[in-house]
Amino acid sequence: MSPQLGSVARLSLALALACTPWHAVDGAAASSGTHTVTIMDDFFHIPAGSVAVPNGWKFAGTVMRVPGCHGSPFLSIEFSIATADGTTAVAVLPGATWQSSTSAQMQKIMAHNGCPGVNIQTAAEFLANIVVPNLHPGATIIKVSPGGGLVQQTVHDMQSAAQAANQKPSVTGAAIRIQYDRGGHLVDEELSGVVSCSYLHSMAMFAQPASTTTTCNTYGISVARAPAGHLDEFLGGPDFGQILSSTKTDNVWLHRMVNEQNARFQAATAEFNRIAAANLAQLKAEGDARVARAQEFDKQLARSTQSSMNNAQAAQNARTAAAHGVVNFASDRADYINPATGQVLNLDYNANHSWGSSDGRSVVLNSDSTYDPNGSVDPVQSSWVELIPKN
Repeated sequence: MSPQLGSVARLSLALALACTPWHAVDGAAASSGTHTVTIMDDFFHIPAGSVAVPNGWKFAGTVMRVPGCHGSPFLSIEFSIATADGTTAVAVLPGATWQSSTSAQMQKIMAHNGCPGVNIQTAAEFLANIVVPNLHPGATIIKVSPGGGLVQQTVHDMQSAAQAANQKPSVTGAAIRIQYDRGGHLVDEELSGVVSCSYLHSMAMFAQPASTTTTCNTYGISVARAPAGHLDEFLGGPDFGQILSSTKTDNVWLHRMVNEQNARFQAATAEFNRIAAANLAQLKAEGDARVARAQEFDKQLARSTQSSMNNAQAAQNARTAAAHGVVNFASDRADYINPATGQVLNLDYNANHSWGSSDGRSVVLNSDSTYDPNGSVDPVQSSWVELIPKN
């Protein structure tokens, strides 16, 4: 069994349930003619429809409501009609639904909810990869085709209805013919169905790439079986034609079924919207966290860069100061500060009691600690302050 099949265990259960005999009715001994059998809906407790069963054939039928994420929200009548040995039969199996997504985040959410994505989007893929391996493991696939007139008419009707509703689903039909051993009898069987897929496109946001979420439905699988080499004869014969033409749906049940399907569809839509909203919120939170981390990284980088620049400047200042000290020592000079103006002056080292003018334009060089030029040097225009050696 392929990994793809492993992800649709519930779908396998749905198909397996279709083989369970409900309300089994045995006809009289083999004879010509048919008898009409009513198919009951055990949930509504009303007739859902009826079908003409050839006399002497076995019948089982019901309305299947398959739970879980792969159970189809579209209800339909399911039945099985077969000869006593089961080598010739007609059956309708329940529908199914599944999803897939190109978004890695949505894939994780699907898996977390117990419904991993199933990347199948055509009726041929569904029949070959899901239905046949689950119903008849080891069966030989003889032929895959677009399906007969009824399948193609269904595809056309669904496409027309979608266009009228301004929708653009992908609708495909297919039939697959297989051969397998059934209780020691080699039989040919043809399974046919229609698959409709709709697409939800999400724009790229919060560092997440654009993505597409696909939701697909099949509304039931039709089965016809006959002894090997006689299937075409059976499909063209009166028994199959009578079963096909006599299948009817009760109008009262149909009305209630449509209402229930709408409610199930709305519930499924609400759940999908909830998951999508949760996914969007999670993506936004992750995006906000990434932005915050990026901003913090930028701030840290700025702090680190500024610190490096400060350290480099301090080192350069130290080298400059050391070089300046060597020059002063060699030339017997020193730096002094005018406390009145903050001016730094490079003067003769021996003039260690010099004075600077209040306007910072003049200097009186002096080494006498008792000397004060105030009142004696340019008393009209300048006052004087003693210069301080710069450490």
